[in-house]
Amino acid sequence: MPLDTERLLRVVATSPVLSRNIVQVARLEGTDVRYLDEHIGRNPFASTARPGDVRGAGRTAVGIAALAGLDPDAAAAVVAEMPEQEAVAARKAVPAARARGYAIDPGRVHPSVYGVAIPLDGYSGVSFGVPLIEVLPGVWQEHSRRYQEVVAALRAAAAVVMKTRT
Repeated sequence: MPLDTERLLRVVATSPVLSRNIVQVARLEGTDVRYLDEHIGRNPFASTARPGDVRGAGRTAVGIAALAGLDPDAAAAVVAEMPEQEAVAARKAVPAARARGYAIDPGRVHPSVYGVAIPLDGYSGVSFGVPLIEVLPGVWQEHSRRYQEVVAALRAAAAVVMKTRT
């Protein structure tokens, strides 16, 4: 059954944490991710991907999360097809994301935008996440309360979608 992104975004809109953020849903397409849908909980910024946009999967949190949700051999095959610089970053980021259960983009796309994303279990190559603005990117801390709240909210939304999946 294909993902009902509208349903996912309705769940996002009920989350006290996610409802006030931009939440993006993306799908792996070869070595890229295509942004499928979004929840606009605050004003988008210049580097925000919009539905229909395509970006290299190894550069974005949603791309790394989508790869981390694949079987390791399938993910390695996709990474092997990426441009070399992107593949080098993905070879480190994908196993780390798989181990922690979420992916990060520590400013690869834009130096002050840090993405956090999770794979959506049951939907191969699909992920969703939040781009967060960092006013002081040099002090960014992955384990900060803010990031952990976003990760927990993403996981809670995914659990609701999976529980109500028909």
